[in-house]
Amino acid sequence: MRYLAVQTGQQTVFASGDLLPLPEGGTLKDPQGQVAPAGATASQPGFYLAFTKAGAQDFCYAVNGSGAEADPATISEDEIVAAIEPPRARSLAALTMALPANPPRESRMPGCGGT
Repeated sequence: MRYLAVQTGQQTVFASGDLLPLPEGGTLKDPQGQVAPAGATASQPGFYLAFTKAGAQDFCYAVNGSGAEADPATISEDEIVAAIEPPRARSLAALTMALPANPPRESRMPGCGGT
């Protein structure tokens, strides 16, 4: 039987605030493409690229947001209701006029399954 997934033997699930492993002498680029200092933690969700000392891409880490950020117990009831209920003062025509004519396409970080 052949499998589509690859087993790497290393941790693949990370959250904001986690320390991402690097190859010896390697570097890490954050989701904005900035080089992070050695020993830096993943400060935000997104794709982080690990490079070897020679500059070759070694691994792509997908970092999730902290689970505490999604805890509904930390949000007030009024804030949840305001996020769910449609605005009462706006008309549908006013809302559609505010939409961009050409919405931006989803961008993906190169080397992480994107184009």
